[in-house]
Amino acid sequence: TNTERVTIPSADRAGVWLFVAVLTFTANATGLRRLELVLFAGGDSSLVLVQRSSVGSGGSEVLTATALIVDPGAGDYVRMQGMQSSGGNLDVTFARLYAVHLW
Repeated sequence: TNTERVTIPSADRAGVWLFVAVLTFTANATGLRRLELVLFAGGDSSLVLVQRSSVGSGGSEVLTATALIVDPGAGDYVRMQGMQSSGGNLDVTFARLYAVHLW
């Protein structure tokens, strides 16, 4: 089991999928927060399919969320990646990648 990604298990589960990613950083007013959904298809190739940036906040946690509908094949996987540019370390207080096989 690899908890950092969602893998399409087999050809009968291939088809259209909805992926929703949510990432929350601790409060910090400096810099940006970015969330990416990356598709790894056919082995080692990767493609950033969607990214979402948010401005830092001094008073509250920064929540960044994005969604993607894609048609991956068996063995392909989607991973979420988070980045920040505050100039220091920031904790991630919540991180989830949800996947729903639509058809």
